[in-house]
Amino acid sequence: GDEAPPTWPPELESTPRASEDEPTWTLKSAMKTGPFWMLLVANNLSLAGIIGTVVNQVAYLDDELPNSSLADGAVLALVIFSLLGKLPWTVLADRTNPRFTTIAMQLLCGTGMIFLVNVNVPMAFAYAVVFGLGIGGFDPLISLLWANYYGRSFLGAIRGFITATNVVS
Repeated sequence: GDEAPPTWPPELESTPRASEDEPTWTLKSAMKTGPFWMLLVANNLSLAGIIGTVVNQVAYLDDELPNSSLADGAVLALVIFSLLGKLPWTVLADRTNPRFTTIAMQLLCGTGMIFLVNVNVPMAFAYAVVFGLGIGGFDPLISLLWANYYGRSFLGAIRGFITATNVVS
């Protein structure tokens, strides 16, 4: 008689929920804090640099390298190293301070961009490896920072606002 109905699907029973000691901020309350605006500006500035590089890398490498196959190979290497870079960044962020991990990731991305200044074939592939490893951590680390500062309860609303500002930048 007094049994609670089973949840459907069953895997929802083990869905992690915000703990009692996790911060819980609404978008409105988060917008009243300094860290919110600092994270927003830093996120938009870094994203503008990363997107500008990613959007133009194929055309730039195609112009600078001896043939388009080398440019395509460098971009493929970047994609592979980006995928390979996701897990190490998240493990490192779990074991250290995510803010410092994010700074290291941004520095690695910036270092990778330096290889594009006087690009040749070896530098193009150095860019692909270094920038690829760096950019692989961007999404997971930025998401982790927002969750660590403002909790997970209203993270969708907060990240939705941030994403809207990303479009403008």
